[in-house]
Amino acid sequence: MLQVIKRNPSGRPEVCKMHDLVREIALSKSETKKFCVVYDGKEDKEESGTGAHRSSIQTNGGELQSWKGMLQQLRDSKIQVLPTGITRLKKLWHLIMYRYNKHGDGNQFDYVYGTVAPANICKLTNLQVLACVEAESNLMKHLRNMTQLKRIGITKLREADEVDLCIAIQKMNLLHYLFVMVSDENECLRMDKLSSAPPYLKTLILVGKLEKVPRWFHSLQNLTLLYLHWSKLEEDLLPYIQELPSLGELTLINACEGRQQLCFSTGFPKLRALHLGNFP
Repeated sequence: MLQVIKRNPSGRPEVCKMHDLVREIALSKSETKKFCVVYDGKEDKEESGTGAHRSSIQTNGGELQSWKGMLQQLRDSKIQVLPTGITRLKKLWHLIMYRYNKHGDGNQFDYVYGTVAPANICKLTNLQVLACVEAESNLMKHLRNMTQLKRIGITKLREADEVDLCIAIQKMNLLHYLFVMVSDENECLRMDKLSSAPPYLKTLILVGKLEKVPRWFHSLQNLTLLYLHWSKLEEDLLPYIQELPSLGELTLINACEGRQQLCFSTGFPKLRALHLGNFP
């Protein structure tokens, strides 16, 4: 019924596909059992979706005009703007709304996009996953109240947001996944106000120019995946990360500038996957 189409570096299934007929049966059963309802814009699912615990909203973009159902999870949406009524979904756990740039090869700067969310999104006190949301001043100031988050993604970050973001991250002791992307390739990604990383952080993705290697990298003792995109560092990165005890996957895309060489001569005791791209 399920076919593996992608495996992770250790050989475990990562992405699967389902036969069309099996998918139709699964969707029908999901709606009947109130497990999940799919909104694809092709038909009115308002009545059949009432009471569903999960919703998959698959549209061609634009702004979502109306909400209904006591949702616990909303993921993989192509919606560009969230309505203010999203805050009425008090039981929402996961809000995953990033979109990949389908016209690129993954090496360009803007390979992923976030979604505009209202500043009062922070009222969703049960939210554990928020990825990816566009940074706005009001949102960054209130983000520090979302201490229950385990995964967060921020896009279009500006230099002026540095202090507010670092204060918020410092309070997220449960965080294990952090994605931060600046507004454009000329904007500097500054997170120097962060004294140490969240203790359980396992995945760190930074997209944007780094003037220097963040000094809190030494505290990433539980990090298993590091992804640096468009960092354009002029100093040697490796001395700051080669002794990380749990680092298993390292991806560097346009991460270094000039004639700097990468010399993997020591360290990296757990590294199993290394990806290098778009280097001078």
